[in-house]
Amino acid sequence: MRNRNKKILELYKSGKTLAELGRLFGFSQSRAQQIITWELGKGILNKLKRKKLWRGEWELLNFAVKEEIKEIVL
Repeated sequence: MRNRNKKILELYKSGKTLAELGRLFGFSQSRAQQIITWELGKGILNKLKRKKLWRGEWELLNFAVKEEIKEIVL
């Protein structure tokens, strides 16, 4: 499943829409968005060399993920 999720993120970065990803992999747009968000979050944590977040840091991670999604979309 890890490879599938990485492939989904890769396809999203290459320009596929959430709807296209959902049809391609057999799930909803919402699930595609969850997977992309999860993978981006894991990538950010890896860059920071962190495995856990302290209370209050989740909001910062969510903000960082949203900013990365904006960059991909633009």
